[in-house]
Amino acid sequence: MAMSGEREKLEAQLRQEEARLAQLSREKADARGRVDRLRADLTRLSGPDVLPPIASTESAGNMTPADKIALFRRLFRGRDDVYPRLWINAKKDKRGYSPACANELSAASARSPG
Repeated sequence: MAMSGEREKLEAQLRQEEARLAQLSREKADARGRVDRLRADLTRLSGPDVLPPIASTESAGNMTPADKIALFRRLFRGRDDVYPRLWINAKKDKRGYSPACANELSAASARSPG
């Protein structure tokens, strides 16, 4: 009989700890959403050249895929005035991309005589 009472006690403690873990997971998800919104607001207010701070506690092991994508996009944000241009070399059957600039035409016309 003592074993049965001890087992019930352990099962109750296990259920209590599992419920606590579920609650902590919900709290973490809520906090992550607030952090993401605050970072987005900070980026919007700071302008595109200022990166929001990255928490030192973040590591790839405890980040969701969405967090990793957001981090990548924050760190490797591109310039709006430069974009890829496809080039094709028909003789060598090669293709690739080279950087192009939005003001390329105005720069070319400034260089050409005439």
